[in-house]
Amino acid sequence: MVATERRPVHLLGIVGLSAAIYAVNLAVITELQAAGDSQVTAAQAGNRTALDVLRVTNARVAGEVQAATGNLRTTNSLYLDATQALISLEARLAGLGKSASALQALPALPSVSSGSLKAPVIHATTGASGAKP
Repeated sequence: MVATERRPVHLLGIVGLSAAIYAVNLAVITELQAAGDSQVTAAQAGNRTALDVLRVTNARVAGEVQAATGNLRTTNSLYLDATQALISLEARLAGLGKSASALQALPALPSVSSGSLKAPVIHATTGASGAKP
């Protein structure tokens, strides 16, 4: 007698059913992941816009800081020039004060009366112009 082998068909059914359940679970997880990725992408779109605005603002502020730095350097240079001019002026004023003190030490000049002085009348002609007297 030949013994017939009994094939475990029920194991094949269980393996097939497990594979089907696994495939459905994988599809659900893939869909959930895609939905999550879409939400993250949508949320990042707002962040990208804010980041672009921030970059533009940062560039503008950096330009303003550079301009302010240049203005500050120019103002500093002008202030130093004004300081040197003031020091020079103070030195000249000190010299002028010494000169004024020296003038005050001189004897006074006599006063002159101009009441009786008249300019002399002159009637003179020359022949240089060709006129005859």
